[in-house]
Amino acid sequence: MFGFSLFRRDRLIEGSADEGYRPEFVFGKPNSYRFQRIFGELHLEGFDVSHTKDGFQWDEQEDTFLVLLREHLDSVPLPLLGQAEEHRIRGSQRDLQRGAEKAAERTADVIRREVAPILEHQFAETPDSQPPAETLPEAATTSTREIDIELRGTPWRIVLDLTADPSVGDWIDVSDKVGTVPGARRSDPARRVVTVRVALAHPFMERFGGVSHDEIEPLLRVAAAIALSEITARESGVRMAGTLRRNINELLRGALSKP
Repeated sequence: MFGFSLFRRDRLIEGSADEGYRPEFVFGKPNSYRFQRIFGELHLEGFDVSHTKDGFQWDEQEDTFLVLLREHLDSVPLPLLGQAEEHRIRGSQRDLQRGAEKAAERTADVIRREVAPILEHQFAETPDSQPPAETLPEAATTSTREIDIELRGTPWRIVLDLTADPSVGDWIDVSDKVGTVPGARRSDPARRVVTVRVALAHPFMERFGGVSHDEIEPLLRVAAAIALSEITARESGVRMAGTLRRNINELLRGALSKP
């Protein structure tokens, strides 16, 4: 059993072996690690129970109780909520093989049904010879991070832009701009700003991405790898490097977002 069993005067009131007490404010969604891992017993005082004695009468105090409970569960020296989210158990080889077989089977089925027409279209399409735009179209930002690094003596700023704006059609988009650094001297090299935008409302993300950081982060890292590889490939002399990103967006919006 997962979740909490709630006791009053040593008698179980709520949270049976079949279904523990797992409020979303503390445990998150059913697909979260907290929801699937944390269990225990809570002995409550000062609360009445229902006349059927199968639940507590919170008298509008449950929200306050949950705030205090979450703070306590995630405090040192034993931050259980954080540990539940971060701890990873490596599966057995048998589980790994079973998962790989299922993933390969489902992906192969989608490719067999959906991919051929898109590939035929891409074979006939003119390669994308245009470099990334200097700026991306306006869109509501859900989260953004700026990373400042130096490459070959030039300051770079890599911007991760995550948006849930439904008007953004491509899963991944890239901009590449060279501009001055505020406060820089004239002799200082111009800063290069590369923005990687990932659409969280894209069909591919809605199907495979989820809402937790564990579900979003792997796909964000793949998107960042694709975008930055396009930039470095172009710098290395690869012509029409944007064709790969364009084709990826087309496949993910159509065929590879389907069940």
